[in-house]
Amino acid sequence: MSTHPRDGATELTRTRRDLAGTASLVQAVLEAAAEGILAVDLEGRVRSYNRQFLELWGLEPSALEPGDRAALDAVLPKVKEPARFRDEVKGLSARPDAPCHDTVELADGRIFERHALPQRLGDAVVGRVWSFRDVTRKARTEAALRQGEELFKVAFFGIPDVAGIADLETGRFIEVNDGCERVLGWRRDEVLGRTAAELPIWPSRAERARVIHGIERMGEVAEAELELRRRDGQTCRLAGAARVVELQGRRCVVMLLRDVTERRRLEAELRALNADLERRVRERTAQLEREIAEHRRAEELLSRSEHNYRELVESANSIILRWDTAGQITFLNEYGQRFFGFPPGALLGRSVIGTIVPETETSGRDLAAFMARIATHPDEFIINENENIRCSGERVWIAWTNRPVLDAAGRLVETLSVGNDISALKHAERELVRAKEAAESADRLKSAFLATMSHELRTPLNSIIGFTGILLQGLAGPLNDEQARQLGMVQDSSRHLHALINDVLDLSKIEAGQLTIAQAPFDYRAAATKVCGAMEPLARKKGLALRLTLAPEVGGLVSDQRRVEQVLVNLVANAIKFTERGAVDVTVTVRDGAVVTAVRDTGIGVKPEDQAILFRPFQQVDTGLTRRHEGTGLGLSICRKLLALLGGTIGFTSTFGVGSEFTFAVPQAAGAAP
Repeated sequence: MSTHPRDGATELTRTRRDLAGTASLVQAVLEAAAEGILAVDLEGRVRSYNRQFLELWGLEPSALEPGDRAALDAVLPKVKEPARFRDEVKGLSARPDAPCHDTVELADGRIFERHALPQRLGDAVVGRVWSFRDVTRKARTEAALRQGEELFKVAFFGIPDVAGIADLETGRFIEVNDGCERVLGWRRDEVLGRTAAELPIWPSRAERARVIHGIERMGEVAEAELELRRRDGQTCRLAGAARVVELQGRRCVVMLLRDVTERRRLEAELRALNADLERRVRERTAQLEREIAEHRRAEELLSRSEHNYRELVESANSIILRWDTAGQITFLNEYGQRFFGFPPGALLGRSVIGTIVPETETSGRDLAAFMARIATHPDEFIINENENIRCSGERVWIAWTNRPVLDAAGRLVETLSVGNDISALKHAERELVRAKEAAESADRLKSAFLATMSHELRTPLNSIIGFTGILLQGLAGPLNDEQARQLGMVQDSSRHLHALINDVLDLSKIEAGQLTIAQAPFDYRAAATKVCGAMEPLARKKGLALRLTLAPEVGGLVSDQRRVEQVLVNLVANAIKFTERGAVDVTVTVRDGAVVTAVRDTGIGVKPEDQAILFRPFQQVDTGLTRRHEGTGLGLSICRKLLALLGGTIGFTSTFGVGSEFTFAVPQAAGAAP
């Protein structure tokens, strides 16, 4: 079957017409689209575009002639980052069938949303279709939202106060900041998902009910002050506000609380101070009003009895002086004129300085300045003593009582001074001081004498003790029992006298300031062990247990080893001497930078009325004809004085008939406080 040539031409014409119609339809669709559309072939040549594309990019139609290879170059100057844009286009050209969806930022700040799809002819990819939409407003809105969200996070999590967000419907917390842990001690993970009522932050049920009720009934904004309990159990006061907001489609309560515990405490103290100040002002005002009323009554009485007053003043056996604020004498009674040796009226109008008061006191005090101060402020010198001078030049001491004299307006016009001669009293005081100094000097001489005599007495006593020891050992020949007994008594008495002299010598040296204290490190653990070991036979002889307990931390000590051991020996010996049965316990510990030694016994104890004299020298509780225990009464006194020189302390507790405990503390380091 053959086709007529005319029919073939007609078919071709129809096809061309259909293609033209299709192209017109496609172009109409392109023009109707809201996006800017650009179609390019695989070589990047322009195939078609719509009007919106030209408007978006700000191009003239001549810049994009179909078939022009410079289509990409026409838009590159408009792009913020041309090089990156060119590389992206080239990358997509290498993969023509790959779709693309991203954004392009122009140099003028606009942002285009870009889509790229492959253009196919049958199964073959013949080009790409680009579409651009101006999303500048949307992008900026989203950026602003993101920035706002970041700012919210910075503000929410950065503030030092407690901030939280709770769902209004369920009441459960959906977010809290670090202030919750910083202020209340509760971690974020312990709070999220729980309601305020479920948190253990309420000091009482009433407070919890009050706050929860307020949240349930709150409007858009609420302010309150709460009392909450921290994790450590302490209560605190928080003040802040809550606001209802819309967050991600649900109504929430945003709370912001500030710790005002310290502020409320300071406010309470300030209120108390203000109340106390107001009370004091009222009291002082009332007192001043009473004083003013008394002064006014006195002035009224004074004005009504001027004649009687003058007679009384003139006949008084005291110096009565009136002088103005410039220091000039306006009145001096007859007794005062006779006392100072001036004729009547000779001092009126003259200054007190140079007449009855010298410019400078014997001690060097500036009396001119002192009198000027009294003349202008007599109420500050109600009573004063100062040196005065008679007409003959003799200096005397006067005790003055001063009272301001005011006019009707309450202004100071004069000072009324009443004086009495205390020269004899001042002389007696000086004599008393000299007598005291002489007594102290005599006491020091006594101490020095006792120290010298004690030293001189110890030398022959040492010889007596030594030679009796030789005799008792039989080195000078055999002794019979009676001779040995008599020599033993001599030796015991000599040793007792030697101990007495040693105590007196120590006390005298201390009181005379001649005792030298050494400061050197030594092992107190070993020293205490040595002392108790030496005293153990004496305790065993009386059937007593002597126990020593040393704490693990007891070790070195910087002090005078000999004097510390002397104190310990004295206390242990006393405990053994006054204990008939039971035990003596020595305990050594370290406390507050000091080594503390306690000596406890089960002895006779000390009566309450005798405890005050326990540390006095030459006094013993066990005195009189029935005295059972030997001693000088110096041991405890020496212990206290030695410990004072060592920077230590001593104390005791005692129950009569039960026992006593003496405790002394010595600083671990020289010069440290016990």
